[in-house]
Amino acid sequence: MGNPKEEKASDLFYYAVIVFIVVGIGFIIWTEAYAPPPPLHPPKMQSERNKVSWKNQDNSTMAYFMLHEYVKKSLKSPTTAKFPEFRTSSDNWTKKIEDHKYKTISYVDSQNTFGAMMRTLYYGTIQQVDEDHWLLVSLDFE
Repeated sequence: MGNPKEEKASDLFYYAVIVFIVVGIGFIIWTEAYAPPPPLHPPKMQSERNKVSWKNQDNSTMAYFMLHEYVKKSLKSPTTAKFPEFRTSSDNWTKKIEDHKYKTISYVDSQNTFGAMMRTLYYGTIQQVDEDHWLLVSLDFE
């Protein structure tokens, strides 16, 4: 027979291991029970599944209108700004120059400091960085 102290220490070690395992299993069960549910994603609509990615489109029209916001920020009276309709002509056009980069040449009619309506030509380049965000690359006025 072995030493009674060694047997007690051995028994105590086994009890500690069993308690550790039971507590560990309890902790795992408890965290699973109270874990937040995974986020729900609504099912994609048929039109969304068939939608062409912005990366594969010519977004010249959108680039034209997004550049308006940057032009307005440079005007003395942005609320009076009037832009021509989107079309292609010698004084008003937007074209894709690189992947996701668009160049616009157009004009804006707006009031100057004295309240007179003035026509200002502008040249701008804008880049689409994702489906809903655009970045101004350059903007010059003549």
